[in-house]
Amino acid sequence: MNDRERFIATMQYGARDRAPILDFSFWDETLPVWHDQGLPAWVDRDNSDAYFGMDCSIECMTGVVDIDAGLMPKFEEKVIEDLGAQEIAQQADGVRVLRGKFMGSIPLPQSHALTDRESWRTLFKPRLDPDHPERWPADWDARVARWRNPARAVPAAVPGGSLYGWLRNWMGMEQVS
Repeated sequence: MNDRERFIATMQYGARDRAPILDFSFWDETLPVWHDQGLPAWVDRDNSDAYFGMDCSIECMTGVVDIDAGLMPKFEEKVIEDLGAQEIAQQADGVRVLRGKFMGSIPLPQSHALTDRESWRTLFKPRLDPDHPERWPADWDARVARWRNPARAVPAAVPGGSLYGWLRNWMGMEQVS
């Protein structure tokens, strides 16, 4: 049973050889720490699923589709202030955050670009245009042909983001909750 067949059987409560073995990936900072702890140096993000005996991960599934449902164009990512081990930066979603330079965690929001209806109309709504050319892969027709292939071994997932998470990030928890 391949990853796709196993995934479909699981979603349809059907018979399967085993449960899918997948996760939602890990932070980039994890690999250097694992390498220091003995993980072979040749293991990287591209081959870690195979090394750890995982099926195609969520990252792999969304990479098959490669549609960006987020803001397009993205906000400029830039460091606003260097604080040594931390920095204040503007992220691609327009949020200014305090974040660590290594061993990141969820960053601490400092300010949000989406503050009122005017900022929604001018900064965010235009960036959610479903027809923005950067949203779709250049080889769209070839991908559709691969997805329609019943022998395809890997499940495909369209990244929809987080319905609550994106709004929380754009506006702040206090404004959206």
